[in-house]
Amino acid sequence: MATVKGNANVDMAGRLKPYGVTAAQALGEPIIVPPDKVLSLGLSDLKQAKAGIVQLKPKTISDVKQWIGVKDEVGRKRPVAAMPQITSLTLSDDRTLALRNQADSRGVHQLAEMYVLGDSAAVKHLEPAINKLLIDASILGIFSIHDIDVYGTLNIDPSVRVLVARNIRIWGKGVIRVRGQVKIDAVSITGAARGFTISPDVLKAIPRIGRLT
Repeated sequence: MATVKGNANVDMAGRLKPYGVTAAQALGEPIIVPPDKVLSLGLSDLKQAKAGIVQLKPKTISDVKQWIGVKDEVGRKRPVAAMPQITSLTLSDDRTLALRNQADSRGVHQLAEMYVLGDSAAVKHLEPAINKLLIDASILGIFSIHDIDVYGTLNIDPSVRVLVARNIRIWGKGVIRVRGQVKIDAVSITGAARGFTISPDVLKAIPRIGRLT
């Protein structure tokens, strides 16, 4: 079994805190994907889910960086992109962003990407303008205070941008299929290729989140 080391006794309430998610909003039981079954998690499950699937509402681009971005020290090691040439970027007295053309709009989106995935200090002076992109913005996350055990297939829809759990274990022929860009925030990730026994409880497990087929 290959293991990514982590603290199994970590305080999950503290781990959820940076996302503004409470333990009551997170799934309070393990997620088990039975053998030969597919569990799909995505935006379409939001309405019927009682807990575990949360739409995060960022107030600033700094929130986005904290939730799904990279640390500045990591971002500094990435190739530096050319600063977008924005000709009509203005902030009025009420901090309203004014953009006159589509090219400038794309440029602000590029600035946001540089902030989240690169060194935010390089575009920090434009943060008030970048924040204007976040009107009605949301980030979908899957949150569990327990473990995820994958014996079958776990499909993570492109609508999901962050997955938080205690330990993630992939058993035998188990597979996690990530359809988009997802930040996985787990204490540990382990995989067992063989030499394990599946209990009857696992075979009849029905997760209380997502769609099991």
